[in-house]
Amino acid sequence: MEPVYIIGAGAIGKVLAVCLVNDGKKVVLLRGSVDHGETHRENIRVTLSSQESAMAQALLQSQGRLVSREELERTLWPDGVPTARALDDLVYRLRRKVKPLQLSIFSARQRGFVLGVAIEVTPSAPLTESGISDD
Repeated sequence: MEPVYIIGAGAIGKVLAVCLVNDGKKVVLLRGSVDHGETHRENIRVTLSSQESAMAQALLQSQGRLVSREELERTLWPDGVPTARALDDLVYRLRRKVKPLQLSIFSARQRGFVLGVAIEVTPSAPLTESGISDD
């Protein structure tokens, strides 16, 4: 049984769970939720390349902690990074793939990356310049 990684609270209040599965010849991320201690699988599957899979696994295993650029580069390319933009290009591709799972890869400029839940926040009232609503 593959480990289930708990990512955080989703937009609907359930805890988001992600499972990285080797599904025959491809690796997929499955999204589910944990509600009252019970894990529910949802029909959202994202197919990943081997490099995307390795990066997703490193980010999932960090359990919400920042993973440094250097650590990711050593994990993904033990013989050396092929190009200066290789990691950024991989992050770009993986960000696009995990978006349907309500996940985001957040970056700390020049330091590293962390995987988290993408939450859209829309204020109920317009904010003033001070950032406080008039209500």
